[in-house]
Amino acid sequence: MATPTVFIAGAARPLAAVTSPLSPHRVWAHDGQFREIAADAPGRVCWAAASRLGSVNLARASFSLWMQIRGSAQVSAVEGSFRLRTGAWIALDAESSPEVQADHNGLTLGLLVPADLMPMLQDAYLFVGKGAMSRRDRILALRLWHGAVRVLQAHESVPDRTLVRALRPLILHMSAVQARHVAALGHCPGHSRTRKRRLFNRLQRARLYLEGNAHRMVRMSEIMAISNYSLWYLSKSFHELYGESVQTAASRLRIERAYDLLETTSMDITEIAESCGFDNACSFARAFRARSGTNATRFRSALRDGERGRKGPVISS
Repeated sequence: MATPTVFIAGAARPLAAVTSPLSPHRVWAHDGQFREIAADAPGRVCWAAASRLGSVNLARASFSLWMQIRGSAQVSAVEGSFRLRTGAWIALDAESSPEVQADHNGLTLGLLVPADLMPMLQDAYLFVGKGAMSRRDRILALRLWHGAVRVLQAHESVPDRTLVRALRPLILHMSAVQARHVAALGHCPGHSRTRKRRLFNRLQRARLYLEGNAHRMVRMSEIMAISNYSLWYLSKSFHELYGESVQTAASRLRIERAYDLLETTSMDITEIAESCGFDNACSFARAFRARSGTNATRFRSALRDGERGRKGPVISS
């Protein structure tokens, strides 16, 4: 099998280090391969990659962060289904069990952190969530990921402290990328930073669940189960952190999904309404107009005519 090459920012970077089948520290799925990181697999897998229709399934309990370097990928996890486009990242809880499949031109890099290594990282801390990277951040993430893999390429087994040293530069970089989310940490209830972090991660997971299930109506009992909080505490903390209720966030995310479908597909309005969890086109039309100030047909026409730019009109929250 030929070694894949990553083209980014005008530079070609071979992923030769990823192709070695011997190392227990990384997996790589390329050209339609399916690779599973099983719960009972030997070694500590801390790096993963999927490219050109390759698919990686993380069955082992590990915090994971996935970065879309090129193309797009589909992520299926306990929190739902997500589409990662170039520059996007998603960080998932250890219980999420994600499966990541790159598209025909995609490259997705994964950083996996076993729970027992977390305390050793100390100041290098990541949160659950989803966001985007600038081109510069994406290039640096690729270099750090690739550099760590090359360092450990020849090692079958290394001490945990060596793995932590290899993980730290990329984790610190992605922690800086997540900084805008960390700013909201101060709004979390709790006196200690540890408690705030725990609550923040749970609420971020609840928010991800809403986004990952924007194709249907989500019951509050589901959000309570994914966050492990009572209805009262969940509702209060969610509003304090995000400035909107769980129900408002769910409605907004469903309309944002509709916007994305209007922009990227040729589905008719009725099909889009069904794909966003609305009972009928009338209820969808009311909700869409209430948030965007126009109807879906005019919204799509404006996008096609380029009258409002690539992102279209702003959807208020």
